[in-house]
Formats: sequence, C-alpha cells, structure tokens
Amino acid sequence: MVSDRNQPSKNVCVIGAGPSGLVAARELRKEGHNVVVFEQSHDVGGQWLYDPNVEGEDPLGRETALNVHSSIYASLRLTSPREITGFTDFPFLVKKGRDMRRFPGHEELLLYLSDFCAFFGLREMIRFNTKVEYVGLLDYGECGKDLRWVVRTRERVCEKMVEEVFDAVVVATGNFSKPRLPSIRGIESWKRKQMHSHVYRVPEPFRNEVVVVVGNSLSGQDISMELVDVAKDIYLSAKSCDVCEGLSKAISKHENLHLSPQIDSLQEDGRVEFVDGTWVIADTVIYSTGYSYSFPFLDTRGMVVVDDDRVGPLYEHTFPPSLAPSLSFVGIPRKMAIYDTTFVNKELSKSTSIFGLRLWVVIGIFVGAIIVLFLFLLSLCITSRKRHNKSPKRLLKLSSGNDPTPIVSKEIQEITTTHHDDHHHHRPPEIQIDIGKPDHRIVFSDRAPSSGESRATSATDSASFGGGGGSTGAMPEVSHLGWGRWYTLRELEKATNGLADENLIGFPFFESQAKWIAQLLSGKRALPSWDEMMNSIKEFYHSRDVAGVPKHKTHDIASFEYCDKYADNSGFPHLEEWRKVLCLSALRSADANLETYRDSYDDLEFLQVAHQSPHFTQLEVDSIPM
Repeated sequence: MVSDRNQPSKNVCVIGAGPSGLVAARELRKEGHNVVVFEQSHDVGGQWLYDPNVEGEDPLGRETALNVHSSIYASLRLTSPREITGFTDFPFLVKKGRDMRRFPGHEELLLYLSDFCAFFGLREMIRFNTKVEYVGLLDYGECGKDLRWVVRTRERVCEKMVEEVFDAVVVATGNFSKPRLPSIRGIESWKRKQMHSHVYRVPEPFRNEVVVVVGNSLSGQDISMELVDVAKDIYLSAKSCDVCEGLSKAISKHENLHLSPQIDSLQEDGRVEFVDGTWVIADTVIYSTGYSYSFPFLDTRGMVVVDDDRVGPLYEHTFPPSLAPSLSFVGIPRKMAIYDTTFVNKELSKSTSIFGLRLWVVIGIFVGAIIVLFLFLLSLCITSRKRHNKSPKRLLKLSSGNDPTPIVSKEIQEITTTHHDDHHHHRPPEIQIDIGKPDHRIVFSDRAPSSGESRATSATDSASFGGGGGSTGAMPEVSHLGWGRWYTLRELEKATNGLADENLIGFPFFESQAKWIAQLLSGKRALPSWDEMMNSIKEFYHSRDVAGVPKHKTHDIASFEYCDKYADNSGFPHLEEWRKVLCLSALRSADANLETYRDSYDDLEFLQVAHQSPHFTQLEVDSIPM
C-alpha cells in the first residue's frame, strides 16, 4: 500500500555483493539512504565469482561456516539465454572480445555484474574482504518500530573486528552455498571419496574412476555429462527413472553413462547399493542434491528461524512481520532445479481427445469434417472465382456458421481478435517451441494468417494463433499444441514449472524486491498490519500443505504470475511477454536436447521482438561500458 509519510534517510547495511545485493544497494541509494555493502570476497559477483581453491573445504559441507561461497564449476554455462537474464534497465548485451554466446559461461555473467557496478557507481559503497560475523538487535525499541541493529564484521586481511549500528539490514547472501545432503545409510562411515557438488570444479581428478552422481538436477546432469570423457563409468542416481528426452539421448549416446535408482546404502567395502537391489563398486560419490538456507551470523531472538529449509515467518518471502521493514531478505524465493519430466510430459503431451471432447463428439466431428471436405472438393468444380472468394473463410479459428470450429479449453477466457494483414506488410516473427515429441510444436505468433493462407491443425502440423500485435511486439494469449489442446502462457508455465532453473527470471525479481524494500524504508509505502502479514503467511503455509509440498520446498514458488503479483507491491513493471516466451523456449529445448540446447536453438527469428523492445533500446550501446 502507498503511504503519504516520508521518513528521513536511513543507514542501511546490505550483506552480500552478488546480484541481489548489488541491485538492493542501488535501489536503496536511489531512495536517498546511506548504504554500506559488506562482501566477504575480493570482488563483486557472489555466487558468480568463481573460486577454484576448494582443497581446504569440507567435501560434504557439514561445517557451519564455509570458506568457499561459490558453487560454480569451471565449465558452467548459463541455463537461460542472456536476453532474459539481466536487470530490466541494464540489458545483458553481447560485447566484442568477450563471450558472445547466447548461453555464455559464468565468467561473462561476472563481467556483466562488474559492468553493472561501474555503470551505476556501486563500488564506492562496498567493503570487500569483510565478513559479517554477527547481526543482532539493540536492546531498545518496540518490535517493528525504531529498531536498530548491531553489525560486527571482520576484515579478512588484518583480522580487525569492527562494530557498527544500522537502522536497517538487508540480507542478500544467496542460497546456493550451504550443501544439503540426503539421508543415506552408511554415509558417515563410507571410507571412499564422497563430496557435494559445491566443491566440484573440474573433471580431471575423476579420470578412470567409477563415479556415482546423486541427484538428477541441472548441475547433476551437467557434471555427469562432463565426466563421460574422463571417468570409467558414471551412474546417475535419480528418484525416478522416467527422465527427460535429452538425458535419454545422452545415456543412449554414451556407453559409460548409466541411469540408476536412488541409493539405499553405502557399504564399507565400496559398494553403492540401490533401492532395486543392484549395486556397484564406486570410487567416488558426488552429491548434487541442492542447498539449504543458512544465516549463521543472524540473531533475531527466535523471531526468524530456518526449519527444514523454511525461512520464517516471512511475509512475501521478504519481511519477518515482527522486524519489518528494518530486516529484510532478498533472493529467498527459488525454483526447483530438478527436472520433473514426468509431470511436464503429462501436462504438455497428454493424449487428450481431439479438441478435448468426449469420444462420441470426436466421432461426430470427424464425420462432419468428411462431409465438409466433400463439399469443399465439390466446390472446386464450380469456378476459380468462387474458390478465391471462399478461401478467407477457411482461416483457423475464424470460421462461422456450421463450420466445425475447434473448441478451446475452458481455462481460456479471452481470445484476442485477429485481423487480416495486407500481404505487402512485414510479418512479425513467430516462435516455435519443440516440446520433445516429433511433430509437436508450440507456435507463438504476432500475426493472424494472411489472406488465403491456411493453417493445418492435425497432429503432424503446428498451429498458431495471431494476436494482432503489429509492430508493438505484443504477444498473443493463446497457443496450440498437438492433439488439439490449446494453452495460455499461464498453462504452459504451470506445465514447465518443474523444469525451471532458479535463475531464469531471478534478476528482475531481485530488482522488484529491492525497490519495495527501499520504498518501505523511505516511507513511500507501508506494510499491512502484523496480524494481516501473519495471517497471509499462515494461509500460504496451509496452501502448500494442502498441495502436498514438502516443507523444504516452501520457497520453491517463483513463477511468472508470482513475479508480476509481487511487482505490484512497488509499482514495478510486469515481466514482458517476450521474456516469458524465451524462458519457456529455453526450458523445453533443454528438456529435449540436453547436450546441445545452449548452442542449437530455433527461436532466433523471434529474438527480433525482444531486441526491438524497450529493454534493449532504452540505453545506447555506447553508453554501456565495453
């Protein structure tokens, strides 16, 4: 809600100079606050600041405080294209002399963050090589009012301890550093090498070894694919053997890559026993099983706790009601990194009856279609003039009267009216998304079919729906899949939710969080009452319980709809339609072509829509540091 009260500027501490911390510092300074950013490393980047020195780290990450923050391995490349990765007012542009790929390596994203710092002059606010040891409340003030925080830091070079007091603290430490381990019998007593992917960097140490990779996540798949060239055998242990098409292709291609069920136990003789009774003698076990939230420096007197990876209570995953807005968290929401291909294939490739109707209706439509076809062929015998006059009536979804028009799914409440473009006009591009099955494609088009152009709707042809966006780049609300099923963008997002990587739409979401926090601290906006925030949190927890979502996945909720809903809190613009479509395109491509999707894609034509959008045209290229 908007507030009329303006408050004096505050002294704000931001913990972490990764993507979320940097944009938080920028937005806070925009609102006139005095900002200090504490960063334990020597440079900006957070998770994207690659650190090869992992020799002294606990391989399983069981220690409370870890020396290495980044979990990036040397060969890592982005899982999302650069077009959707950057902040909304600072596009992630291709630059000469650097990594110019659409899915660049981690070094390029680090350079982007350095450019972001330079462009907005953020480095002057950052204290590098400074680790936050303690953050706690001062002993005065009511909860939620006039709170102040004691922050103790240690300078790594000289080991000097410094204590300061701040009006507000923004925690932006990321959530991909503290390893989360599975519960496996024998894990504590197994004598051979085992490690979490947090400390994996290069494949060479595993040459000629038998390696078991636990976890069918994006990182688990990446690491397995990297090991095929050096390891003797790789066993990818997954919860389900129903894996994505891309992984199936990779397993068929590489003789030393095997898919195995979950591990039942680890034996002292080196055996790794799986739940189906099979076993293998392994040299190394790599756990690619995700990460846990950890804030060892934070003392809130029990008002914020981490319980089985549920950080709470947090209103909108950002504010603890008793301490808001003086304490906030940026970057808590995340998406699942595990490919839930069973769910996706069920949603996107259901063998639904044609047009979603009952079988008897399908038969009726089929007979009707034959009659219509017969009448059409008969009409060919009349005159060419009549054929020409009738052809416009054959446009997809524009037929009337007794034509057998397909019925769309009832979820679609509104369809944009199409129009006939003059054939001399430039046709806006369309995007086709392979959904992992032959002859099945999703087509997003900005135009209606031209006069005389027909669109087949059989399972062996793609179909499209024109949204009449013209040169504005507006995207249609509807698209078509094989088997006559129509989907909105929201339906497609729901179906591919399990495929999404955490960082696909991360930067814009961090930005909207930062804006809301900065506006609240300046008094431009106000939070609901404590009771209202707590009730909202309870309702959210209840909805997750009813949906059967485990507690440790409480914050795995990021989605297009949630991003847009959250943005309304600060007046932040909603995600562009082109950003959503490119995101879904990348997800489906990764699902179908695991090894090649970063370098082989079919949405280049559609990129014109993105590149012509205000996101890419708002700044002159020369004004951005090269």
